[in-house]
Amino acid sequence: RTAAAFGLVAVAASASAAQQGPFTGLTGSWSGSGTLVFASGAREALRCRAQYMAREGGDTVRHNLLCASSGDRFEFDAELQHSGGEVTGIWAETTRNVSGNVNGRAAGGRIDATLSSPVFAAGVAVITRGNQQSVLIQAPGSRVQEVKVELRKSR
Repeated sequence: RTAAAFGLVAVAASASAAQQGPFTGLTGSWSGSGTLVFASGAREALRCRAQYMAREGGDTVRHNLLCASSGDRFEFDAELQHSGGEVTGIWAETTRNVSGNVNGRAAGGRIDATLSSPVFAAGVAVITRGNQQSVLIQAPGSRVQEVKVELRKSR
């Protein structure tokens, strides 16, 4: 479940020119670190690597995300589309065989969205400015209550 929520890094938006979609600046390699906050209050450091490929003028993005902490590892794939300010798509956390839908809004370098599946739901806020992303994921009722990550584009 944690991996599924964390995967929403994929919907990160970049500041875009008027004729480009919100995923235009994502293509390439990203990496960074963050913190998992468990329901118990415990915290654990997290490291992540992501690959993004934007298409269709930045209105579609495909990505792969690999994250690891001292006690866990997960891999996440997603395909997202943008149209008229709305973001929709599908995701799959391949190490746990969980998948679902993404629904949200994109505007001005920010995405607010929901990840859902029959067994999981999370709210996500992603802000991208140039080559930096800040991600906040909140999953009430889950073993991992919150994920905070800072990513940087490397190429």
